[in-house]
Amino acid sequence: LKLTGAGLAAGIVASLFLSQFLKTQVFEISETDPFVYAALSLLLLAVATVAVLMPARRAMLLDPVTSIRQQ
Repeated sequence: LKLTGAGLAAGIVASLFLSQFLKTQVFEISETDPFVYAALSLLLLAVATVAVLMPARRAMLLDPVTSIRQQ
């Protein structure tokens, strides 16, 4: 999740620097609309959290001794 946070921060900074280009790509919203930035950041953070927690939960359910003996 640390990498996700760093990527979100870098993406927001980059999109603010490239806002003039974004002006030609987005319609009916401002290129620096804070609601859009917040909503997309939360969506990406939620997807990354689910992607991290699913394998972690599966690993927590395994018995370490059984796992080591099978190897």
